[in-house]
Amino acid sequence: MQREVEKAKGLYLRVIDIGRGGPIVRQFRFRSIPHFILYNPDGKEIGRGGPAFFYQKIRNWNRQKWYKKYVKKKKEGKKKGSSVEKIKTISQGERVDIRKFLVKGKYTIVEFYADW
Repeated sequence: MQREVEKAKGLYLRVIDIGRGGPIVRQFRFRSIPHFILYNPDGKEIGRGGPAFFYQKIRNWNRQKWYKKYVKKKKEGKKKGSSVEKIKTISQGERVDIRKFLVKGKYTIVEFYADW
């Protein structure tokens, strides 16, 4: 998944290690691991699911017409040399305020996984 996100333009990944579950599982209410949630540039959740669904979405990311229109509009105000990390691990099992880690004005996928 991370390799595909690296290739996708305008898409960022935030990874959360859920540890043993508990608080973070209750906070986001998911039932399978790994689990993904997609947020739009405004920070609103627009999709969630397992790896098969999201892997296909990311592979087709650059081919989608709606996304190309969005990128074209945003290029005018784009700054060169962005310092935002494409992929970042943000938690180790405790509750988290996801809004602080979303990339403003960009689509962000949050991946929940467990290293059991």
